[in-house]
Amino acid sequence: MIFGDVALREMARDCPTTLEAFSLISGVGEKKQAEYGEQFISEIAAYLAEEE
Repeated sequence: MIFGDVALREMARDCPTTLEAFSLISGVGEKKQAEYGEQFISEIAAYLAEEE
């Protein structure tokens, strides 16, 4: 498991599209941000673009 339910709920609610915003999510530390941040924010941005 990469992120717990709390972190995933925050991501769904806040939809971070920058590394700075992603780092504010509970459970996202420097290591997880460096390893997964770009991939997660890319997917979130793609989702938001589809919803427009």
